[in-house]
Amino acid sequence: MIRAWVVSAALLAGIALLPVFQTRAQQAEPSAEDQIRAFDQRWGDAEVGHDRKTLERILDESFVATFEDGTTYERSAFIDLIMGYKFPSSFKLAYDFIHVHGDTAIVVARFGFDDKLGTKVTSVYIKRNGEWRVIAEQMTSLAPSKPVAVTPPAQK
Repeated sequence: MIRAWVVSAALLAGIALLPVFQTRAQQAEPSAEDQIRAFDQRWGDAEVGHDRKTLERILDESFVATFEDGTTYERSAFIDLIMGYKFPSSFKLAYDFIHVHGDTAIVVARFGFDDKLGTKVTSVYIKRNGEWRVIAEQMTSLAPSKPVAVTPPAQK
């Protein structure tokens, strides 16, 4: 009788704890795409906030940025350049796509300030020691859209 009671108690305890285990399983590591989005938020915040330590942590030692005029900056020169900019208080990023291939990701997005997405950015990420880092970025200004001249139809 005691044995049946112990088995019953163990089963009930297991059933009672099932939601706890399911919740923990559901809280598994975010997808690589979500990790990249969070990474980009930290990156943008670090640039806007002139947070050199965060930039040094998230930009890989081999990082290189290429601007639309062909100018390239290695990591330290890029960080120095960012430290000299005066940014608006926030940035906006709209993703065209995020492609993850194992420990490598390629992101194409539009970037800008004050709701003006004036720059197309292609970035390459690598995951090292469990953390994403950016190794390359290429930026191109987007041409402002030209209004289309529309002539109303002639009235009869």
